[in-house]
Amino acid sequence: MGGGTWGVDDKVWFVGGGDEAVVIDAAHDADAVAEAVGGRRVVAVVCARAYNGHVNVAPALAVATGASVLFHLDGRLLWKRTHPGRGPGGYRCDNQRVQVAGRQLRVLHVPGHAPGASCLRLSGLGTVFTGDPLFVGGPGATGRSYSRFPAIIWSIRDRLLVVLPTTAVRTGHGANTDVGDEAPHLAVWVAMRLLSCKARSPGSVPVSVRPAGTSFRGAGGLAGVGVLCGARAVAVGVCCGRVAVAWVWGFYRMCAGVVKSRFFGG
Repeated sequence: MGGGTWGVDDKVWFVGGGDEAVVIDAAHDADAVAEAVGGRRVVAVVCARAYNGHVNVAPALAVATGASVLFHLDGRLLWKRTHPGRGPGGYRCDNQRVQVAGRQLRVLHVPGHAPGASCLRLSGLGTVFTGDPLFVGGPGATGRSYSRFPAIIWSIRDRLLVVLPTTAVRTGHGANTDVGDEAPHLAVWVAMRLLSCKARSPGSVPVSVRPAGTSFRGAGGLAGVGVLCGARAVAVGVCCGRVAVAWVWGFYRMCAGVVKSRFFGG
């Protein structure tokens, strides 16, 4: 991915029932994926993003199952890196529905980690298959080719965290989580990004928000923000250009005292 090799496990998800299924991502071993599907008809092989580790056996799986490979049009450049000269079976777009076993998988375009990255929300069952935009403890990596931190924050905030807090998040790597566990920490992830920018070089904006495998969740992350910002911390929240700055509590109280004294005689 992005010209590098990363030691992670890539998940393959199966959604369906009865005699049909959808395969989400096609990683590493087409025979093993086809065997896991069993005798079900594969409606489609849907790639949540087109980095090589998630699409490397997609053509072979399509041949084995007779299904079409689908991914978002914006991911075609990444696809061509792995499969030059061979296109997918089709493209999917934002809000498109994929029908399987009487259920609908709704496509949510979530750029940031990769162009064309998409999540698949399973209607009626409170589940979203996120691929790489959201994990336990923070957003997906944005230090790779074609990735952008502001875009992934927008995607998480406006496409994923707006669903019910009980919605299960089935990730592309590692442990699963749910929306309610991750939503309270969005401002912390962004604040840590800003602090990382300042620590590395004032005025610079590095591409990556955090090293892979680390988390900014919970009291530890908040304590880190407090230490770096000072004893009476400046809490910074930025979500796609919306900036809110809460100045130190002592300064606020001083200003409030001046206003009260001057205008209200107190």
